[in-house]
Amino acid sequence: MLQQMDLFFASLDIGACWYALAKTEELQHDGLDYVIMIAFGKSRPEDFRKNISKCNRKDLKTIWHGEFNHTVADTVRYAPSACNTQPWRVVSDNNCIKVYRHTLIKSFIPKNKLPYYNSIDMGIFLCFLEIV
Repeated sequence: MLQQMDLFFASLDIGACWYALAKTEELQHDGLDYVIMIAFGKSRPEDFRKNISKCNRKDLKTIWHGEFNHTVADTVRYAPSACNTQPWRVVSDNNCIKVYRHTLIKSFIPKNKLPYYNSIDMGIFLCFLEIV
């Protein structure tokens, strides 16, 4: 849901940044558990990156195996992830897509918290996959 908001914000020239390691004093509000935070604010259109080729992303061959629509496969790899870990791995075969989470990732996120954030990353990736 937050990724959908993130994309909607961008359409309104509102910049957003996932703030994964943020802490809140309230771990629950109205019966809902705290999950993650996103910071946002009004931006100028020129503040948004125009050339996605300047983004630091894993090579498509690393994350996607099998035949599929190349434009879709190449686009979804730009989904945001905690500390740019990009844990998703995809295998496509016979019109079937299988999405996996790679767990041997180096990051400065504490090892005990990495699975939590990468699980959120997987939801973000699946959101991108559905939209694209």
